Amino acid sequence: MKKKLAALLLAIALCCSISVPAFAREIAESDPRPADGNGRNYEIWTTLYEDQGRYSSAAWIKSADNRPIPVDQVQAQAFIEDNEGKVVRSSLATLSDPYYFLVTQTKYTYFSGTEITGYGVLHVKQADGKFDPFQTHRLTTSNGSQSRSTDDVDMALPVNSRGETYGTLSAALETGRHPDLVAAMGTEGQSGYVRYEELAAADERAFGRYDGKFIALYDLAGKRIGSFFVEFSRPDIIGKDMETVAAELADSTAQNPELWALADAYLVNGKYPVNAKGQTYGPDVLREAVGYSPDLKPAVNEDGLAGYIRCPKELPVSEEEMAAMRTATSEPLYDRDGNEIGRLGWYSEKPVQTIGKTVDEVRAELAEGQQSR
Repeated sequence: MKKKLAALLLAIALCCSISVPAFAREIAESDPRPADGNGRNYEIWTTLYEDQGRYSSAAWIKSADNRPIPVDQVQAQAFIEDNEGKVVRSSLATLSDPYYFLVTQTKYTYFSGTEITGYGVLHVKQADGKFDPFQTHRLTTSNGSQSRSTDDVDMALPVNSRGETYGTLSAALETGRHPDLVAAMGTEGQSGYVRYEELAAADERAFGRYDGKFIALYDLAGKRIGSFFVEFSRPDIIGKDMETVAAELADSTAQNPELWALADAYLVNGKYPVNAKGQTYGPDVLREAVGYSPDLKPAVNEDGLAGYIRCPKELPVSEEEMAAMRTATSEPLYDRDGNEIGRLGWYSEKPVQTIGKTVDEVRAELAEGQQSR
């Protein structure tokens, strides 16, 4: 099984050895702003990068006098919104060592036929120990910079049946008020809302242990319909100047050439292809480039039959489905049109028990164990 999967991956890699052009366009605007609880002044701004139909936003904060910023003093969060105002990407970063600037960048994501907006929210610690948010100018693909006055924004946020306010994050922050529920796009491409305190709050202890955090995506009635992923960014900036870092952030193909080669081979106009049943299909790893997972992902069964299996969803399943999964030994294998063509075997074994056993005994049991799903 493993050899067949390895052969499939090798075939994919050979098919995807396509050269991709290199550099990105940068839109930037300086936006001087806040001071912290110790009277230290900062400059903050956003860059919006474009590279062949894929976009990324970066949020920057710099000490105005170039003194090192303490590691616990600032947090940088970058956002990308689509033309409907939904947050589709967010990346959050803190300093691991004192340095004179900090930057965080969203992953490059394909967008087609819509206006893209990038902006940053910089969290600066005040004398009371709380972080105050400061938003940069909004940068758009259509006209560069957008900076609306609060007079242009309706101060009265709409309210749902549960008494919660809702709306877009960028417009609300410019009024000095944020909605309880922020418009966002989930990991499966669905539209919904996330809670502001979950989107903006950072647990610094989680940095270094996780790649990010999944937060719940709701409909307006408060029902959970999916998840949204906030990435924890770990920028390589120590010892570098801002110009060097900006150049590194701009070139998406240099950051992950294998991903974009795979995207060129499998995606259609930057999206997963769709079969006659309305199901999207393709390698799940391309969710980084598209912004959501496909319905079907490639698989090969024990007989060497290549097809697709359903891509696991993030929503909790019912008790009945859980019971069926615990007793099942296989799942359907489909062609790309969603028709069942075979089965993919998998095993659900009890975990190896370690109490009272030596390391060699546990290793032996693991070596003899069957494949786990």
